[in-house]
Amino acid sequence: MMGEVGTDAFTPGDRELIEGHEVIQGLFDTQPGIKIISANITNKAGDLIWDRYAVFERGGVKIGVTGVTGGSSYSFNVTRGTQKVDDFAFLDSRETLREVLPELKEKCDITVVLLHETPGDARRIVDEIPGMDVVIVGHNPGYIFNPDRIANTLLVRGGNRGQYLSVLDLTLDSANTIVDYNGEGKPLGKTVAKDEAIEAIVKPWEDDFNEREKASKRKEAVDKAMLEGTEKFIGAGMCQRCHADEYTTWAETSHANAILTKYDGDHPVAEGVDANVGVQCEHCHGLGTAHGTVGMVTQVGIETCQGCHSSEGVADIDFADSIAKGFHH
Repeated sequence: MMGEVGTDAFTPGDRELIEGHEVIQGLFDTQPGIKIISANITNKAGDLIWDRYAVFERGGVKIGVTGVTGGSSYSFNVTRGTQKVDDFAFLDSRETLREVLPELKEKCDITVVLLHETPGDARRIVDEIPGMDVVIVGHNPGYIFNPDRIANTLLVRGGNRGQYLSVLDLTLDSANTIVDYNGEGKPLGKTVAKDEAIEAIVKPWEDDFNEREKASKRKEAVDKAMLEGTEKFIGAGMCQRCHADEYTTWAETSHANAILTKYDGDHPVAEGVDANVGVQCEHCHGLGTAHGTVGMVTQVGIETCQGCHSSEGVADIDFADSIAKGFHH
């Protein structure tokens, strides 16, 4: 998607590094038009992994781009176990910029720093280190509509999660020096028309994610119900969350619509179940709190039917035929 929108350069943040070097490199190898830039991310041996900077020429103007990433969030991810592959290390952001900026400025007209630091650290770095024309802040930077000017540096904070598009127009003189600027953070809400190419990429992923999220929540609800008590009914509504098809067909059967009573021979109610709930899943399959255990009845047989249909007047019921047709039908 970054390639589709024309991204030139990218500096990884701690979240992009979670899967490890091999994964992130493999991802961007499929997008050769995007340059990964980092002046301070190294491997465990202390060797830089990506180029420290890159120079792009646009309209006769040379734009130098470098980037640094603070290592504290990465270290926290390692400590709490969310960093799946721990194969990165970080040089100090300030010292790195002091070293790389003079070299970069000799090769370009405008310097842009991709700074993955907290907003507070970003301001302190800009205060301490001269030579940056534009700084784009990452790592939950917050949103400001206009660029923040600190001395001769323009600080751009465009929010996160793709909610805004930061636009910065620079006016240059004949020596390619910035003499004026205009910038704004444009909200990317529902009023912005969807791009068909991007939608074709996002929609399948979004649909798959939503389905997995629903399944996860259903499982969580069932697990919670099972843990909150032992040997109790949880109701057909809980079963429906995972077994939607079976529930739909069952809901149209005489079992689902039978009003349970405690009258002799007429759909006796199991202990602890409301007498007016119909013959539900757990009457045949066992208590919901036994789900996934040996106490769950997965293969219903004639003896299960006879647990209820055991009084006079049921001799004409062909249990074997009912079982063959499927209980939910």
